[in-house]
Amino acid sequence: MQIWLFFHFAIELVFGILFLVSPSSIPLSFFQDLSPAGLYVARMYGFCAIAMAVLGFQAWRAYPDRQALLVSLPTLAVFHIGIAIAQIINPMNSSEPYMAGVMHSVLGFAFGVYYFKER
Repeated sequence: MQIWLFFHFAIELVFGILFLVSPSSIPLSFFQDLSPAGLYVARMYGFCAIAMAVLGFQAWRAYPDRQALLVSLPTLAVFHIGIAIAQIINPMNSSEPYMAGVMHSVLGFAFGVYYFKER
């Protein structure tokens, strides 16, 4: 689980900063020429991803502290599963971002399973 937490931290931090600072630098055509509303949502996601990266880092650093895991794992699971569900409900016009949806699904499932295992 420690590797999953660090992987989550690294990926969310990188993409959080990209979404916050320059969404158009993300190498997907969907993020090129975003409207002001699109930039607003992208930057909101950037802050959210950075917050989840901080939570993941704290859980990774405190590992294997059971109390830290019981607080962080359900939050991380809900975040990742929620992002995956949002992508299913609102598919983008391009197939490019589906890898992100798969990654969010895998991380959400892993954090959820490990949470129930720790409970």
